[in-house]
Amino acid sequence: MMTIVFQTTYLTEDYTGGMTILMWIAATHYHFIFTVMAAPIVIVFERSLATRLVFDYEKTKRRYILISLFLFQFTFSSAFTLLTVFNILRYVSAAFIAGFIAVTSLLVFLYINRINKRTLRFVETQNRDIKFNLSVRYQLRENVKTFKMLTTLLIMFTGCIVLLACLKTIPMIMGVSEDIKYFFKMSTDMIVHAGPIYVTATLIWGVDDYRIIVLRLLGYDKKRVIPRKGDPSKKEEDVYFEQFEQALR
Repeated sequence: MMTIVFQTTYLTEDYTGGMTILMWIAATHYHFIFTVMAAPIVIVFERSLATRLVFDYEKTKRRYILISLFLFQFTFSSAFTLLTVFNILRYVSAAFIAGFIAVTSLLVFLYINRINKRTLRFVETQNRDIKFNLSVRYQLRENVKTFKMLTTLLIMFTGCIVLLACLKTIPMIMGVSEDIKYFFKMSTDMIVHAGPIYVTATLIWGVDDYRIIVLRLLGYDKKRVIPRKGDPSKKEEDVYFEQFEQALR
């Protein structure tokens, strides 16, 4: 909306003013990008708590976790946005730092997923300790199921973060022409604004329930009919006689 206002109001032949709204446009653009970059950190931290507090994570209300994660993500994106907009930190450096944190978060996420799978396998096959009761086993299974769902989503997020960082950084490092810069800018805008498309596709692929619903709508969810096996001990005359009796009822 601010871009449309800027183009219709200030982007004329006698271009004057509009620096304030242009600054806000850049700030919202960078804030969105850095918010996406902070998403893997938030996911990893929340799943780490679910692993650490597996014995009572679902039973006890911990609203401070949700509030802390929201404040962290907002502070992270706002801090990097201010550093970039006011040229305190170059965007190349900010993107490199945020991208490095995102990739590190993905590796930590995969490691925590491995811990959950190993713990669940140990509990189900070897350990019969009283502390691993039914609710704890259920929570471990839910952790593994959630990790499976989030792995696809987190890989998609990390890939988009690295791609956005490259598209925004390469024109700044290399001396490219204006046409190539415009191409990179259009590619970045397309990735940013097409977010709901690939996020929805990733959720459908990663969440089993969503995938079943979509396949059912597309007509690919065919119910398997188990063929009825006859009793080999019965003779053919007995089968016909049973069918005749059922017809008389």
